[in-house]
Amino acid sequence: MENGKGLNPGKEADKNAKYGYINEQGALILPMPDNPNLYYLIHSAYFFDFSGPTDYVKGDKLYYTIIDMSKNDGKGAVIEKNKVIIGDKYHDAGKITACRHANGKDWWIIVADYDTKNYNILLLTKDGIIIKSEQKFPLGSRSGLGQAIFSPDGTKYARFNAVTIMKGTYVDVFDFDRCTGTLSNQKHWNYVTDTTYSGGIAISSNSKYLYISSYTKIYQLDLTKEDIFASIDTVAVYDSNIDKEFGGTTKFYLAQLAPNGKIYISTTNTTRYLHVINEPDKKGKACNIEQHSFKLARKNYTTMPNFPNFRLGAAAAPCNSVASEDIKKAKDDVKIYPNPNTGDFFLDKGESLATKVVVYDIAGKIVFTQNISEKVSPIRLENLQNGVYYCRLLGNEAEIVPIKFTIIH
Repeated sequence: MENGKGLNPGKEADKNAKYGYINEQGALILPMPDNPNLYYLIHSAYFFDFSGPTDYVKGDKLYYTIIDMSKNDGKGAVIEKNKVIIGDKYHDAGKITACRHANGKDWWIIVADYDTKNYNILLLTKDGIIIKSEQKFPLGSRSGLGQAIFSPDGTKYARFNAVTIMKGTYVDVFDFDRCTGTLSNQKHWNYVTDTTYSGGIAISSNSKYLYISSYTKIYQLDLTKEDIFASIDTVAVYDSNIDKEFGGTTKFYLAQLAPNGKIYISTTNTTRYLHVINEPDKKGKACNIEQHSFKLARKNYTTMPNFPNFRLGAAAAPCNSVASEDIKKAKDDVKIYPNPNTGDFFLDKGESLATKVVVYDIAGKIVFTQNISEKVSPIRLENLQNGVYYCRLLGNEAEIVPIKFTIIH
């Protein structure tokens, strides 16, 4: 594509330019809300950290790139490239996934920090990408090879991290609120009963069953149970098949729910085959798994597409996106004046209990923070360019009230 070269700039990209940049769920394309021509590519760079006793892959920077499909006679062109979303800390490499906002237009995107308890919640609206919040959970999780997904109905968020054979595999399941972008009720499990050279997760189209594909086994878990991990059922064991064309085993790797309701699972080596869970909405072995049954037109090395549920519409009781221009503010009495301004303005927090204001640019980068104690506080932003910005108020009540304003010098 025009201007499409040079994503994820750095040593690893240069080294892998000829054969491909391998990063599980390291890229995700989302349509720009209210603009049929623009698409956001969210992508993650990584590097190998050799500083410790064990080599680890860490996410270096999280970028966005914008594609305009109206350019170049409909073939599309990259109009912005390698814009940093998160660059001041390491994140868990790959595992970029998204869920449609309850308003049916915007997109929630979640990226976890590397080996920490923190999850970065981003929101893609017609105004761009906003960093909405960072949410911390005491149980935490290890970083490793794997996948992260939302359930098709958008009520669950799940992560799979295969770390090492000794440390095992970590699985985390959260409840998710499509209106607020809030994770809650973390359920955490670590197991070492299966080797951890590969693996992934997918959720059935009825959002009831979680499938874990681990090197030689496929597990099914019931998400409706209070103790999800006590419901584990082994629904497939590797059948010792060797691909005749390429000579490699066809063990289990990455998983993806397809539009036809089936779940497809890639193999651990170069083959022309995918495994298929034909009826994943059914309990136990009735889910009907056929190993290496779907033949691809070309050879494939472990790859599986990464896409969210584009068919998920607005919630039955839809709510407005907190970052859209047509927002109904959570607190009607919170005001910025004047607006537009030159960077000097007053913030009236009304009856809000907020104690801090954070200002973001349109790409979601923090450009200013200030503690506030008075009902009306003067805000002075120096050296900011003309453009659209957002104020977010934070307080003991965990309230988040984004307010859009414009700076014009």
